[in-house]
Amino acid sequence: MYPKGEYDIYELTDMWDENHAWLRSFITEAPRECLSENYFRHQIAGPMNIEQVMGLNLAHIVMHEFQLSHIFMELNVETSHLPYESSV
Repeated sequence: MYPKGEYDIYELTDMWDENHAWLRSFITEAPRECLSENYFRHQIAGPMNIEQVMGLNLAHIVMHEFQLSHIFMELNVETSHLPYESSV
């Protein structure tokens, strides 16, 4: 999946915050027996349950951390985030 330039960073941040607030609410409020059902549909991976969604979210964040660390290194930007160490 590649960015299409449809949203600016502020819109993306708002969307991220809204989605994660909803996800947090769903995880804490949904009956436990519902969590194994496929509630989500990823446009590439297809139907997913909450465990699969959380795994995908984690992998997504770690990949972006890795990508950003390489950009910082290529630009010779000093940051406390280098050398790269996964947040998980």
